[in-house]
Amino acid sequence: MDAERWQRIEQLCHAALERGPSEQPAFLEEVCAGDEALRREIESLLAQQANAERYLEAPAMEVAAKKLAEEGSSRKRTHREDRLIGQRISHYRIVEKLASGGMGEVYRAARADQEYEKQVAIKLVRAGMDTEFILGRFKTERQVLAGLEHPHIARLLDAGTTEDGLPYYVMEFIEGQPIDEYCDNRRLPTVERLRLFRAVCSAVHYAHQHLVVHRDIKPANILVTAEGIPKLLDFGIAKILHPESSLEFSAATVTVFRLMTPEYASPEQIRGEPMTTATDVYSLGVVLYQLLTGHLPYRLSSRSPHEVARAICETEPEKPSTAIRRTEEAPGPRGTTQRLTPELVSAARDMQPERLRRQLSGDLDQIVLKAIRKEPQHRYASAAQLSEDIERYLQGRPVIARARTWRYRSAKFVRRNKAGAAAAALVVLALAVGMMTTIQQRRKAEKRFNDVRALANSLLFEVHDSIKDLAGATAARKLLVNKALVYLDSLSQEAAGDRSLQSELAAAYEKVGDVQSSPYSANLGDPAGALASFQKALAIRQALAAASRNAPEDERELATDYERIGMTLTTLGDYRGALEYARRDLAIWEMLAKAAPTPESQERLAGAYFLLGRGYGDLQDAESALENYRKSVAIRESIAPSLPQARRRLAGTYGFMAPILLLRGETDQAILLERKSVEMMTKLSEEAPTNASYREYRDQAYYWLGYSLEKGGDTSEALVDYRRALADFETLASADPKEVLGKEYVAMCQRGIGSTLVAQGDIAHGLQSLRKAFSLFQELAGLDNTGDLAGTYAAFGLAYSRLAEQRGTSKEARMANWKLAQAAYQKSLDNWLALKGQGALTLINAGEPGRIQSEIAKCDAALAQLHSRTH
Repeated sequence: MDAERWQRIEQLCHAALERGPSEQPAFLEEVCAGDEALRREIESLLAQQANAERYLEAPAMEVAAKKLAEEGSSRKRTHREDRLIGQRISHYRIVEKLASGGMGEVYRAARADQEYEKQVAIKLVRAGMDTEFILGRFKTERQVLAGLEHPHIARLLDAGTTEDGLPYYVMEFIEGQPIDEYCDNRRLPTVERLRLFRAVCSAVHYAHQHLVVHRDIKPANILVTAEGIPKLLDFGIAKILHPESSLEFSAATVTVFRLMTPEYASPEQIRGEPMTTATDVYSLGVVLYQLLTGHLPYRLSSRSPHEVARAICETEPEKPSTAIRRTEEAPGPRGTTQRLTPELVSAARDMQPERLRRQLSGDLDQIVLKAIRKEPQHRYASAAQLSEDIERYLQGRPVIARARTWRYRSAKFVRRNKAGAAAAALVVLALAVGMMTTIQQRRKAEKRFNDVRALANSLLFEVHDSIKDLAGATAARKLLVNKALVYLDSLSQEAAGDRSLQSELAAAYEKVGDVQSSPYSANLGDPAGALASFQKALAIRQALAAASRNAPEDERELATDYERIGMTLTTLGDYRGALEYARRDLAIWEMLAKAAPTPESQERLAGAYFLLGRGYGDLQDAESALENYRKSVAIRESIAPSLPQARRRLAGTYGFMAPILLLRGETDQAILLERKSVEMMTKLSEEAPTNASYREYRDQAYYWLGYSLEKGGDTSEALVDYRRALADFETLASADPKEVLGKEYVAMCQRGIGSTLVAQGDIAHGLQSLRKAFSLFQELAGLDNTGDLAGTYAAFGLAYSRLAEQRGTSKEARMANWKLAQAAYQKSLDNWLALKGQGALTLINAGEPGRIQSEIAKCDAALAQLHSRTH
């Protein structure tokens, strides 16, 4: 049956569901117009409504697979399960049947060769289900499990094909209960349920890191052992998110009812839209809702799939703290029904209804509702972030699902630190009493103004500077700058005519911009916000310089803002705008350094030459870029002995020169400069071991040394440096998950390792690293990383090309790998052309579109040659 016919069946089926049972026969008579086969197919699907309760607890594969089996196999159904009991498959003897789904049957089996005792679960394709689609789906599930090794995911032990040619796989046998039954039977309180749920989140996040979306997360697929260990099962309808996944055959035959359990499906799943990791986050949220309340998020007058779908897509869910007041009939264990009351739900959580309501209201309400937002972009960014927010709740810290008002954060702090807060309150009270006389002597407006001014300065120049070089400080820095911006914007309304206040405001806006987006240190990844802050500072600095008739101190500050804006425009891809600001910066420093040639003014002049060199490089002018970099290097090498900060900046300049030298074929010189950069930053980080920024610069230098070595053909040494950088950046990223630069470098290192392994011939492990890189770059897709994705797709293309070229590979496998390479290269080209259209290609990647087009042509030629041989 072709895709068009199935799409028509789906449309007519949904149209029939819009009508009542009494209207359906006349409707089908009209739309089927004598096509009896079409009518029978639709009627068989509508008949599933008679068993809707059971349908909702089983994947819809059971519906679609039955129809597929009718047309795909004429084999008569047998009682195969009866015959299999006692039979042997591989090293195991079948003991009993555990479950039967739409496409597969699961049996408990025991080791039969007496080497040792072990029980396992064996899954086989169900009798009569051996259509091309079902076999392909089954093999996909098997391949997914083969790539997952996690303590909370059921492990794949073995796989093969039976004597009658059907695939099977052997899994660890999980003797346990669905997670909701486990919790209710043991009357687990909310806190223990949350801890158990976090373990499930870790399994889902692990699968996502390996580019697998489960798509059918529900309590029945999460078994908890007697020891309290949850295990995620059933990847039968999982989706692999590899960049080549778009090449997979998409069976339109399964669109009749999406492959899912509707009650736990996301709105995009219901609508048949593309599914991402956000799909699983939604399903996790529904499971969490049920664990906390005993109910599902939506009130339903009936449990038909059509009504469930409408509720999920159109109805806002109740807050969990409100849902526990419901009384309703709900599905129970093993096909039973039960009457859920507030008393029954609360007793299963070992507390009274009102106490449970209070416990769920607030943070837990918001956590659950954020997880099940209808818009994927408004849910938690990952299963790990959902888990982290639950941990914040458990620790009494503010959760990201709630607006972080000052009152909310203060209340959280007091609950965590009751004794300290009480003591602090006494101190504050004593201070307040002591200040009463002073307060009465000052006008309220003046006091407010000065207090706000002092607080903004304290936040940015005392508190911020004391933590800026500490690992894991990004979240605290963001909180500080957000609060400070409120104060700064209010002060700016009253700053006119007050030169001192204007200077403070400009410095504060500059500090905020540095934290929002600095290309050279830990930042919040907000270049647009940084540009706005820097432009506010620049407007103030220009007014001050005009008023002082361009006094040297005002010119210095003005040049600094030109530099900041130029670097930020580079981050945003406005290279011509960045070059213009670099020229303004250089003009000022050439004048100031000539008037007062101190080491400090010389260093700033070197910085201006560097910024101009980078601007030319971004605009693909290699000669002008190198000319200005060399001017910068000459100055910095002369002043480095007397000016420590010049050493760090000199190391960075070496790093920017090296890729240009690589493009010019001066590989040895490029590697030499990268080694100098590593040596300088290593020494600096050893001299200041608590300085996290120095460690980041050192690790960046290791990455770029690996890059130069790889391009120069020394893959062994490149691998050592890539792995050294990766280990440190992973530590940084785990300490501070919100820090953008570290996460991007983790992805870059993984890509470097992957491409190097491919070059060495270790393609399997190379692909593993490339997939990790791709996943991370996708997480960062809202940032300026189109080039990162383009480079990663190109690395995939090379890997599949190498696979296609391997000797001893069948024609079919070679053709499949050439197609994968062709598609990956095409995606790379699309990204590069998008950058080109934006005018955002740089000197380093300007040649990539042409190179990728050559690779695509190579794939086309190889495929044409293979195709001619098959005819």
